[in-house]
Amino acid sequence: MSAPSRPFALMLSALLVFLIAAPLTAAGPAAQGMAITRAEADKATAGPGDEVRFLLQLQSTGDQSLQGVELEYIPPAGLELVTASASRDAQITLDTQRLMVLLEDIPPQDRVEITIVVRVGSQAKEGAALVNHFTVTSGAMGSQEAVVALSIAGRQSAASLPQAGSSLSLLLVGIGLAAGVLILHHIRARSSPAR
Repeated sequence: MSAPSRPFALMLSALLVFLIAAPLTAAGPAAQGMAITRAEADKATAGPGDEVRFLLQLQSTGDQSLQGVELEYIPPAGLELVTASASRDAQITLDTQRLMVLLEDIPPQDRVEITIVVRVGSQAKEGAALVNHFTVTSGAMGSQEAVVALSIAGRQSAASLPQAGSSLSLLLVGIGLAAGVLILHHIRARSSPAR
């Protein structure tokens, strides 16, 4: 069996990210009164120069306000921070390689949405899957991590994309790999102790 063509491999990578990105964006169990209820990107695949928006939603799940909630995000190599905003008052500190968001107070049962915009740099390797880790900490309440995957694509013409029906067996192998990643992620999430 010959190796798949590069464009087909890129399409397969994008499919795998699509299949695993949604389950990987789900955060682990809520840390005593705090939950990351949503973590997603506005696109699964992006190329150099493209901007990607991440949306994180935090919720106070207890009956008391959360004090001093911090979000930290260090983009993987190949991504640069552009801007960030929050749906309530927050102290936001960012440069191209690190973001810190401090929320002084989240009332009981309230939600906060944080939007983070990154740009894919020219040094991002075509075909790479960049894994983005967002860590949320709330003093004695502990911390949680949300993960969102992003696939890096090159600039291609539509003529270079694979035709429908090519290499169905590779697609099935990709789906099998995605299922394996989901199982490993589920096991990791269940076995990791609360911090």
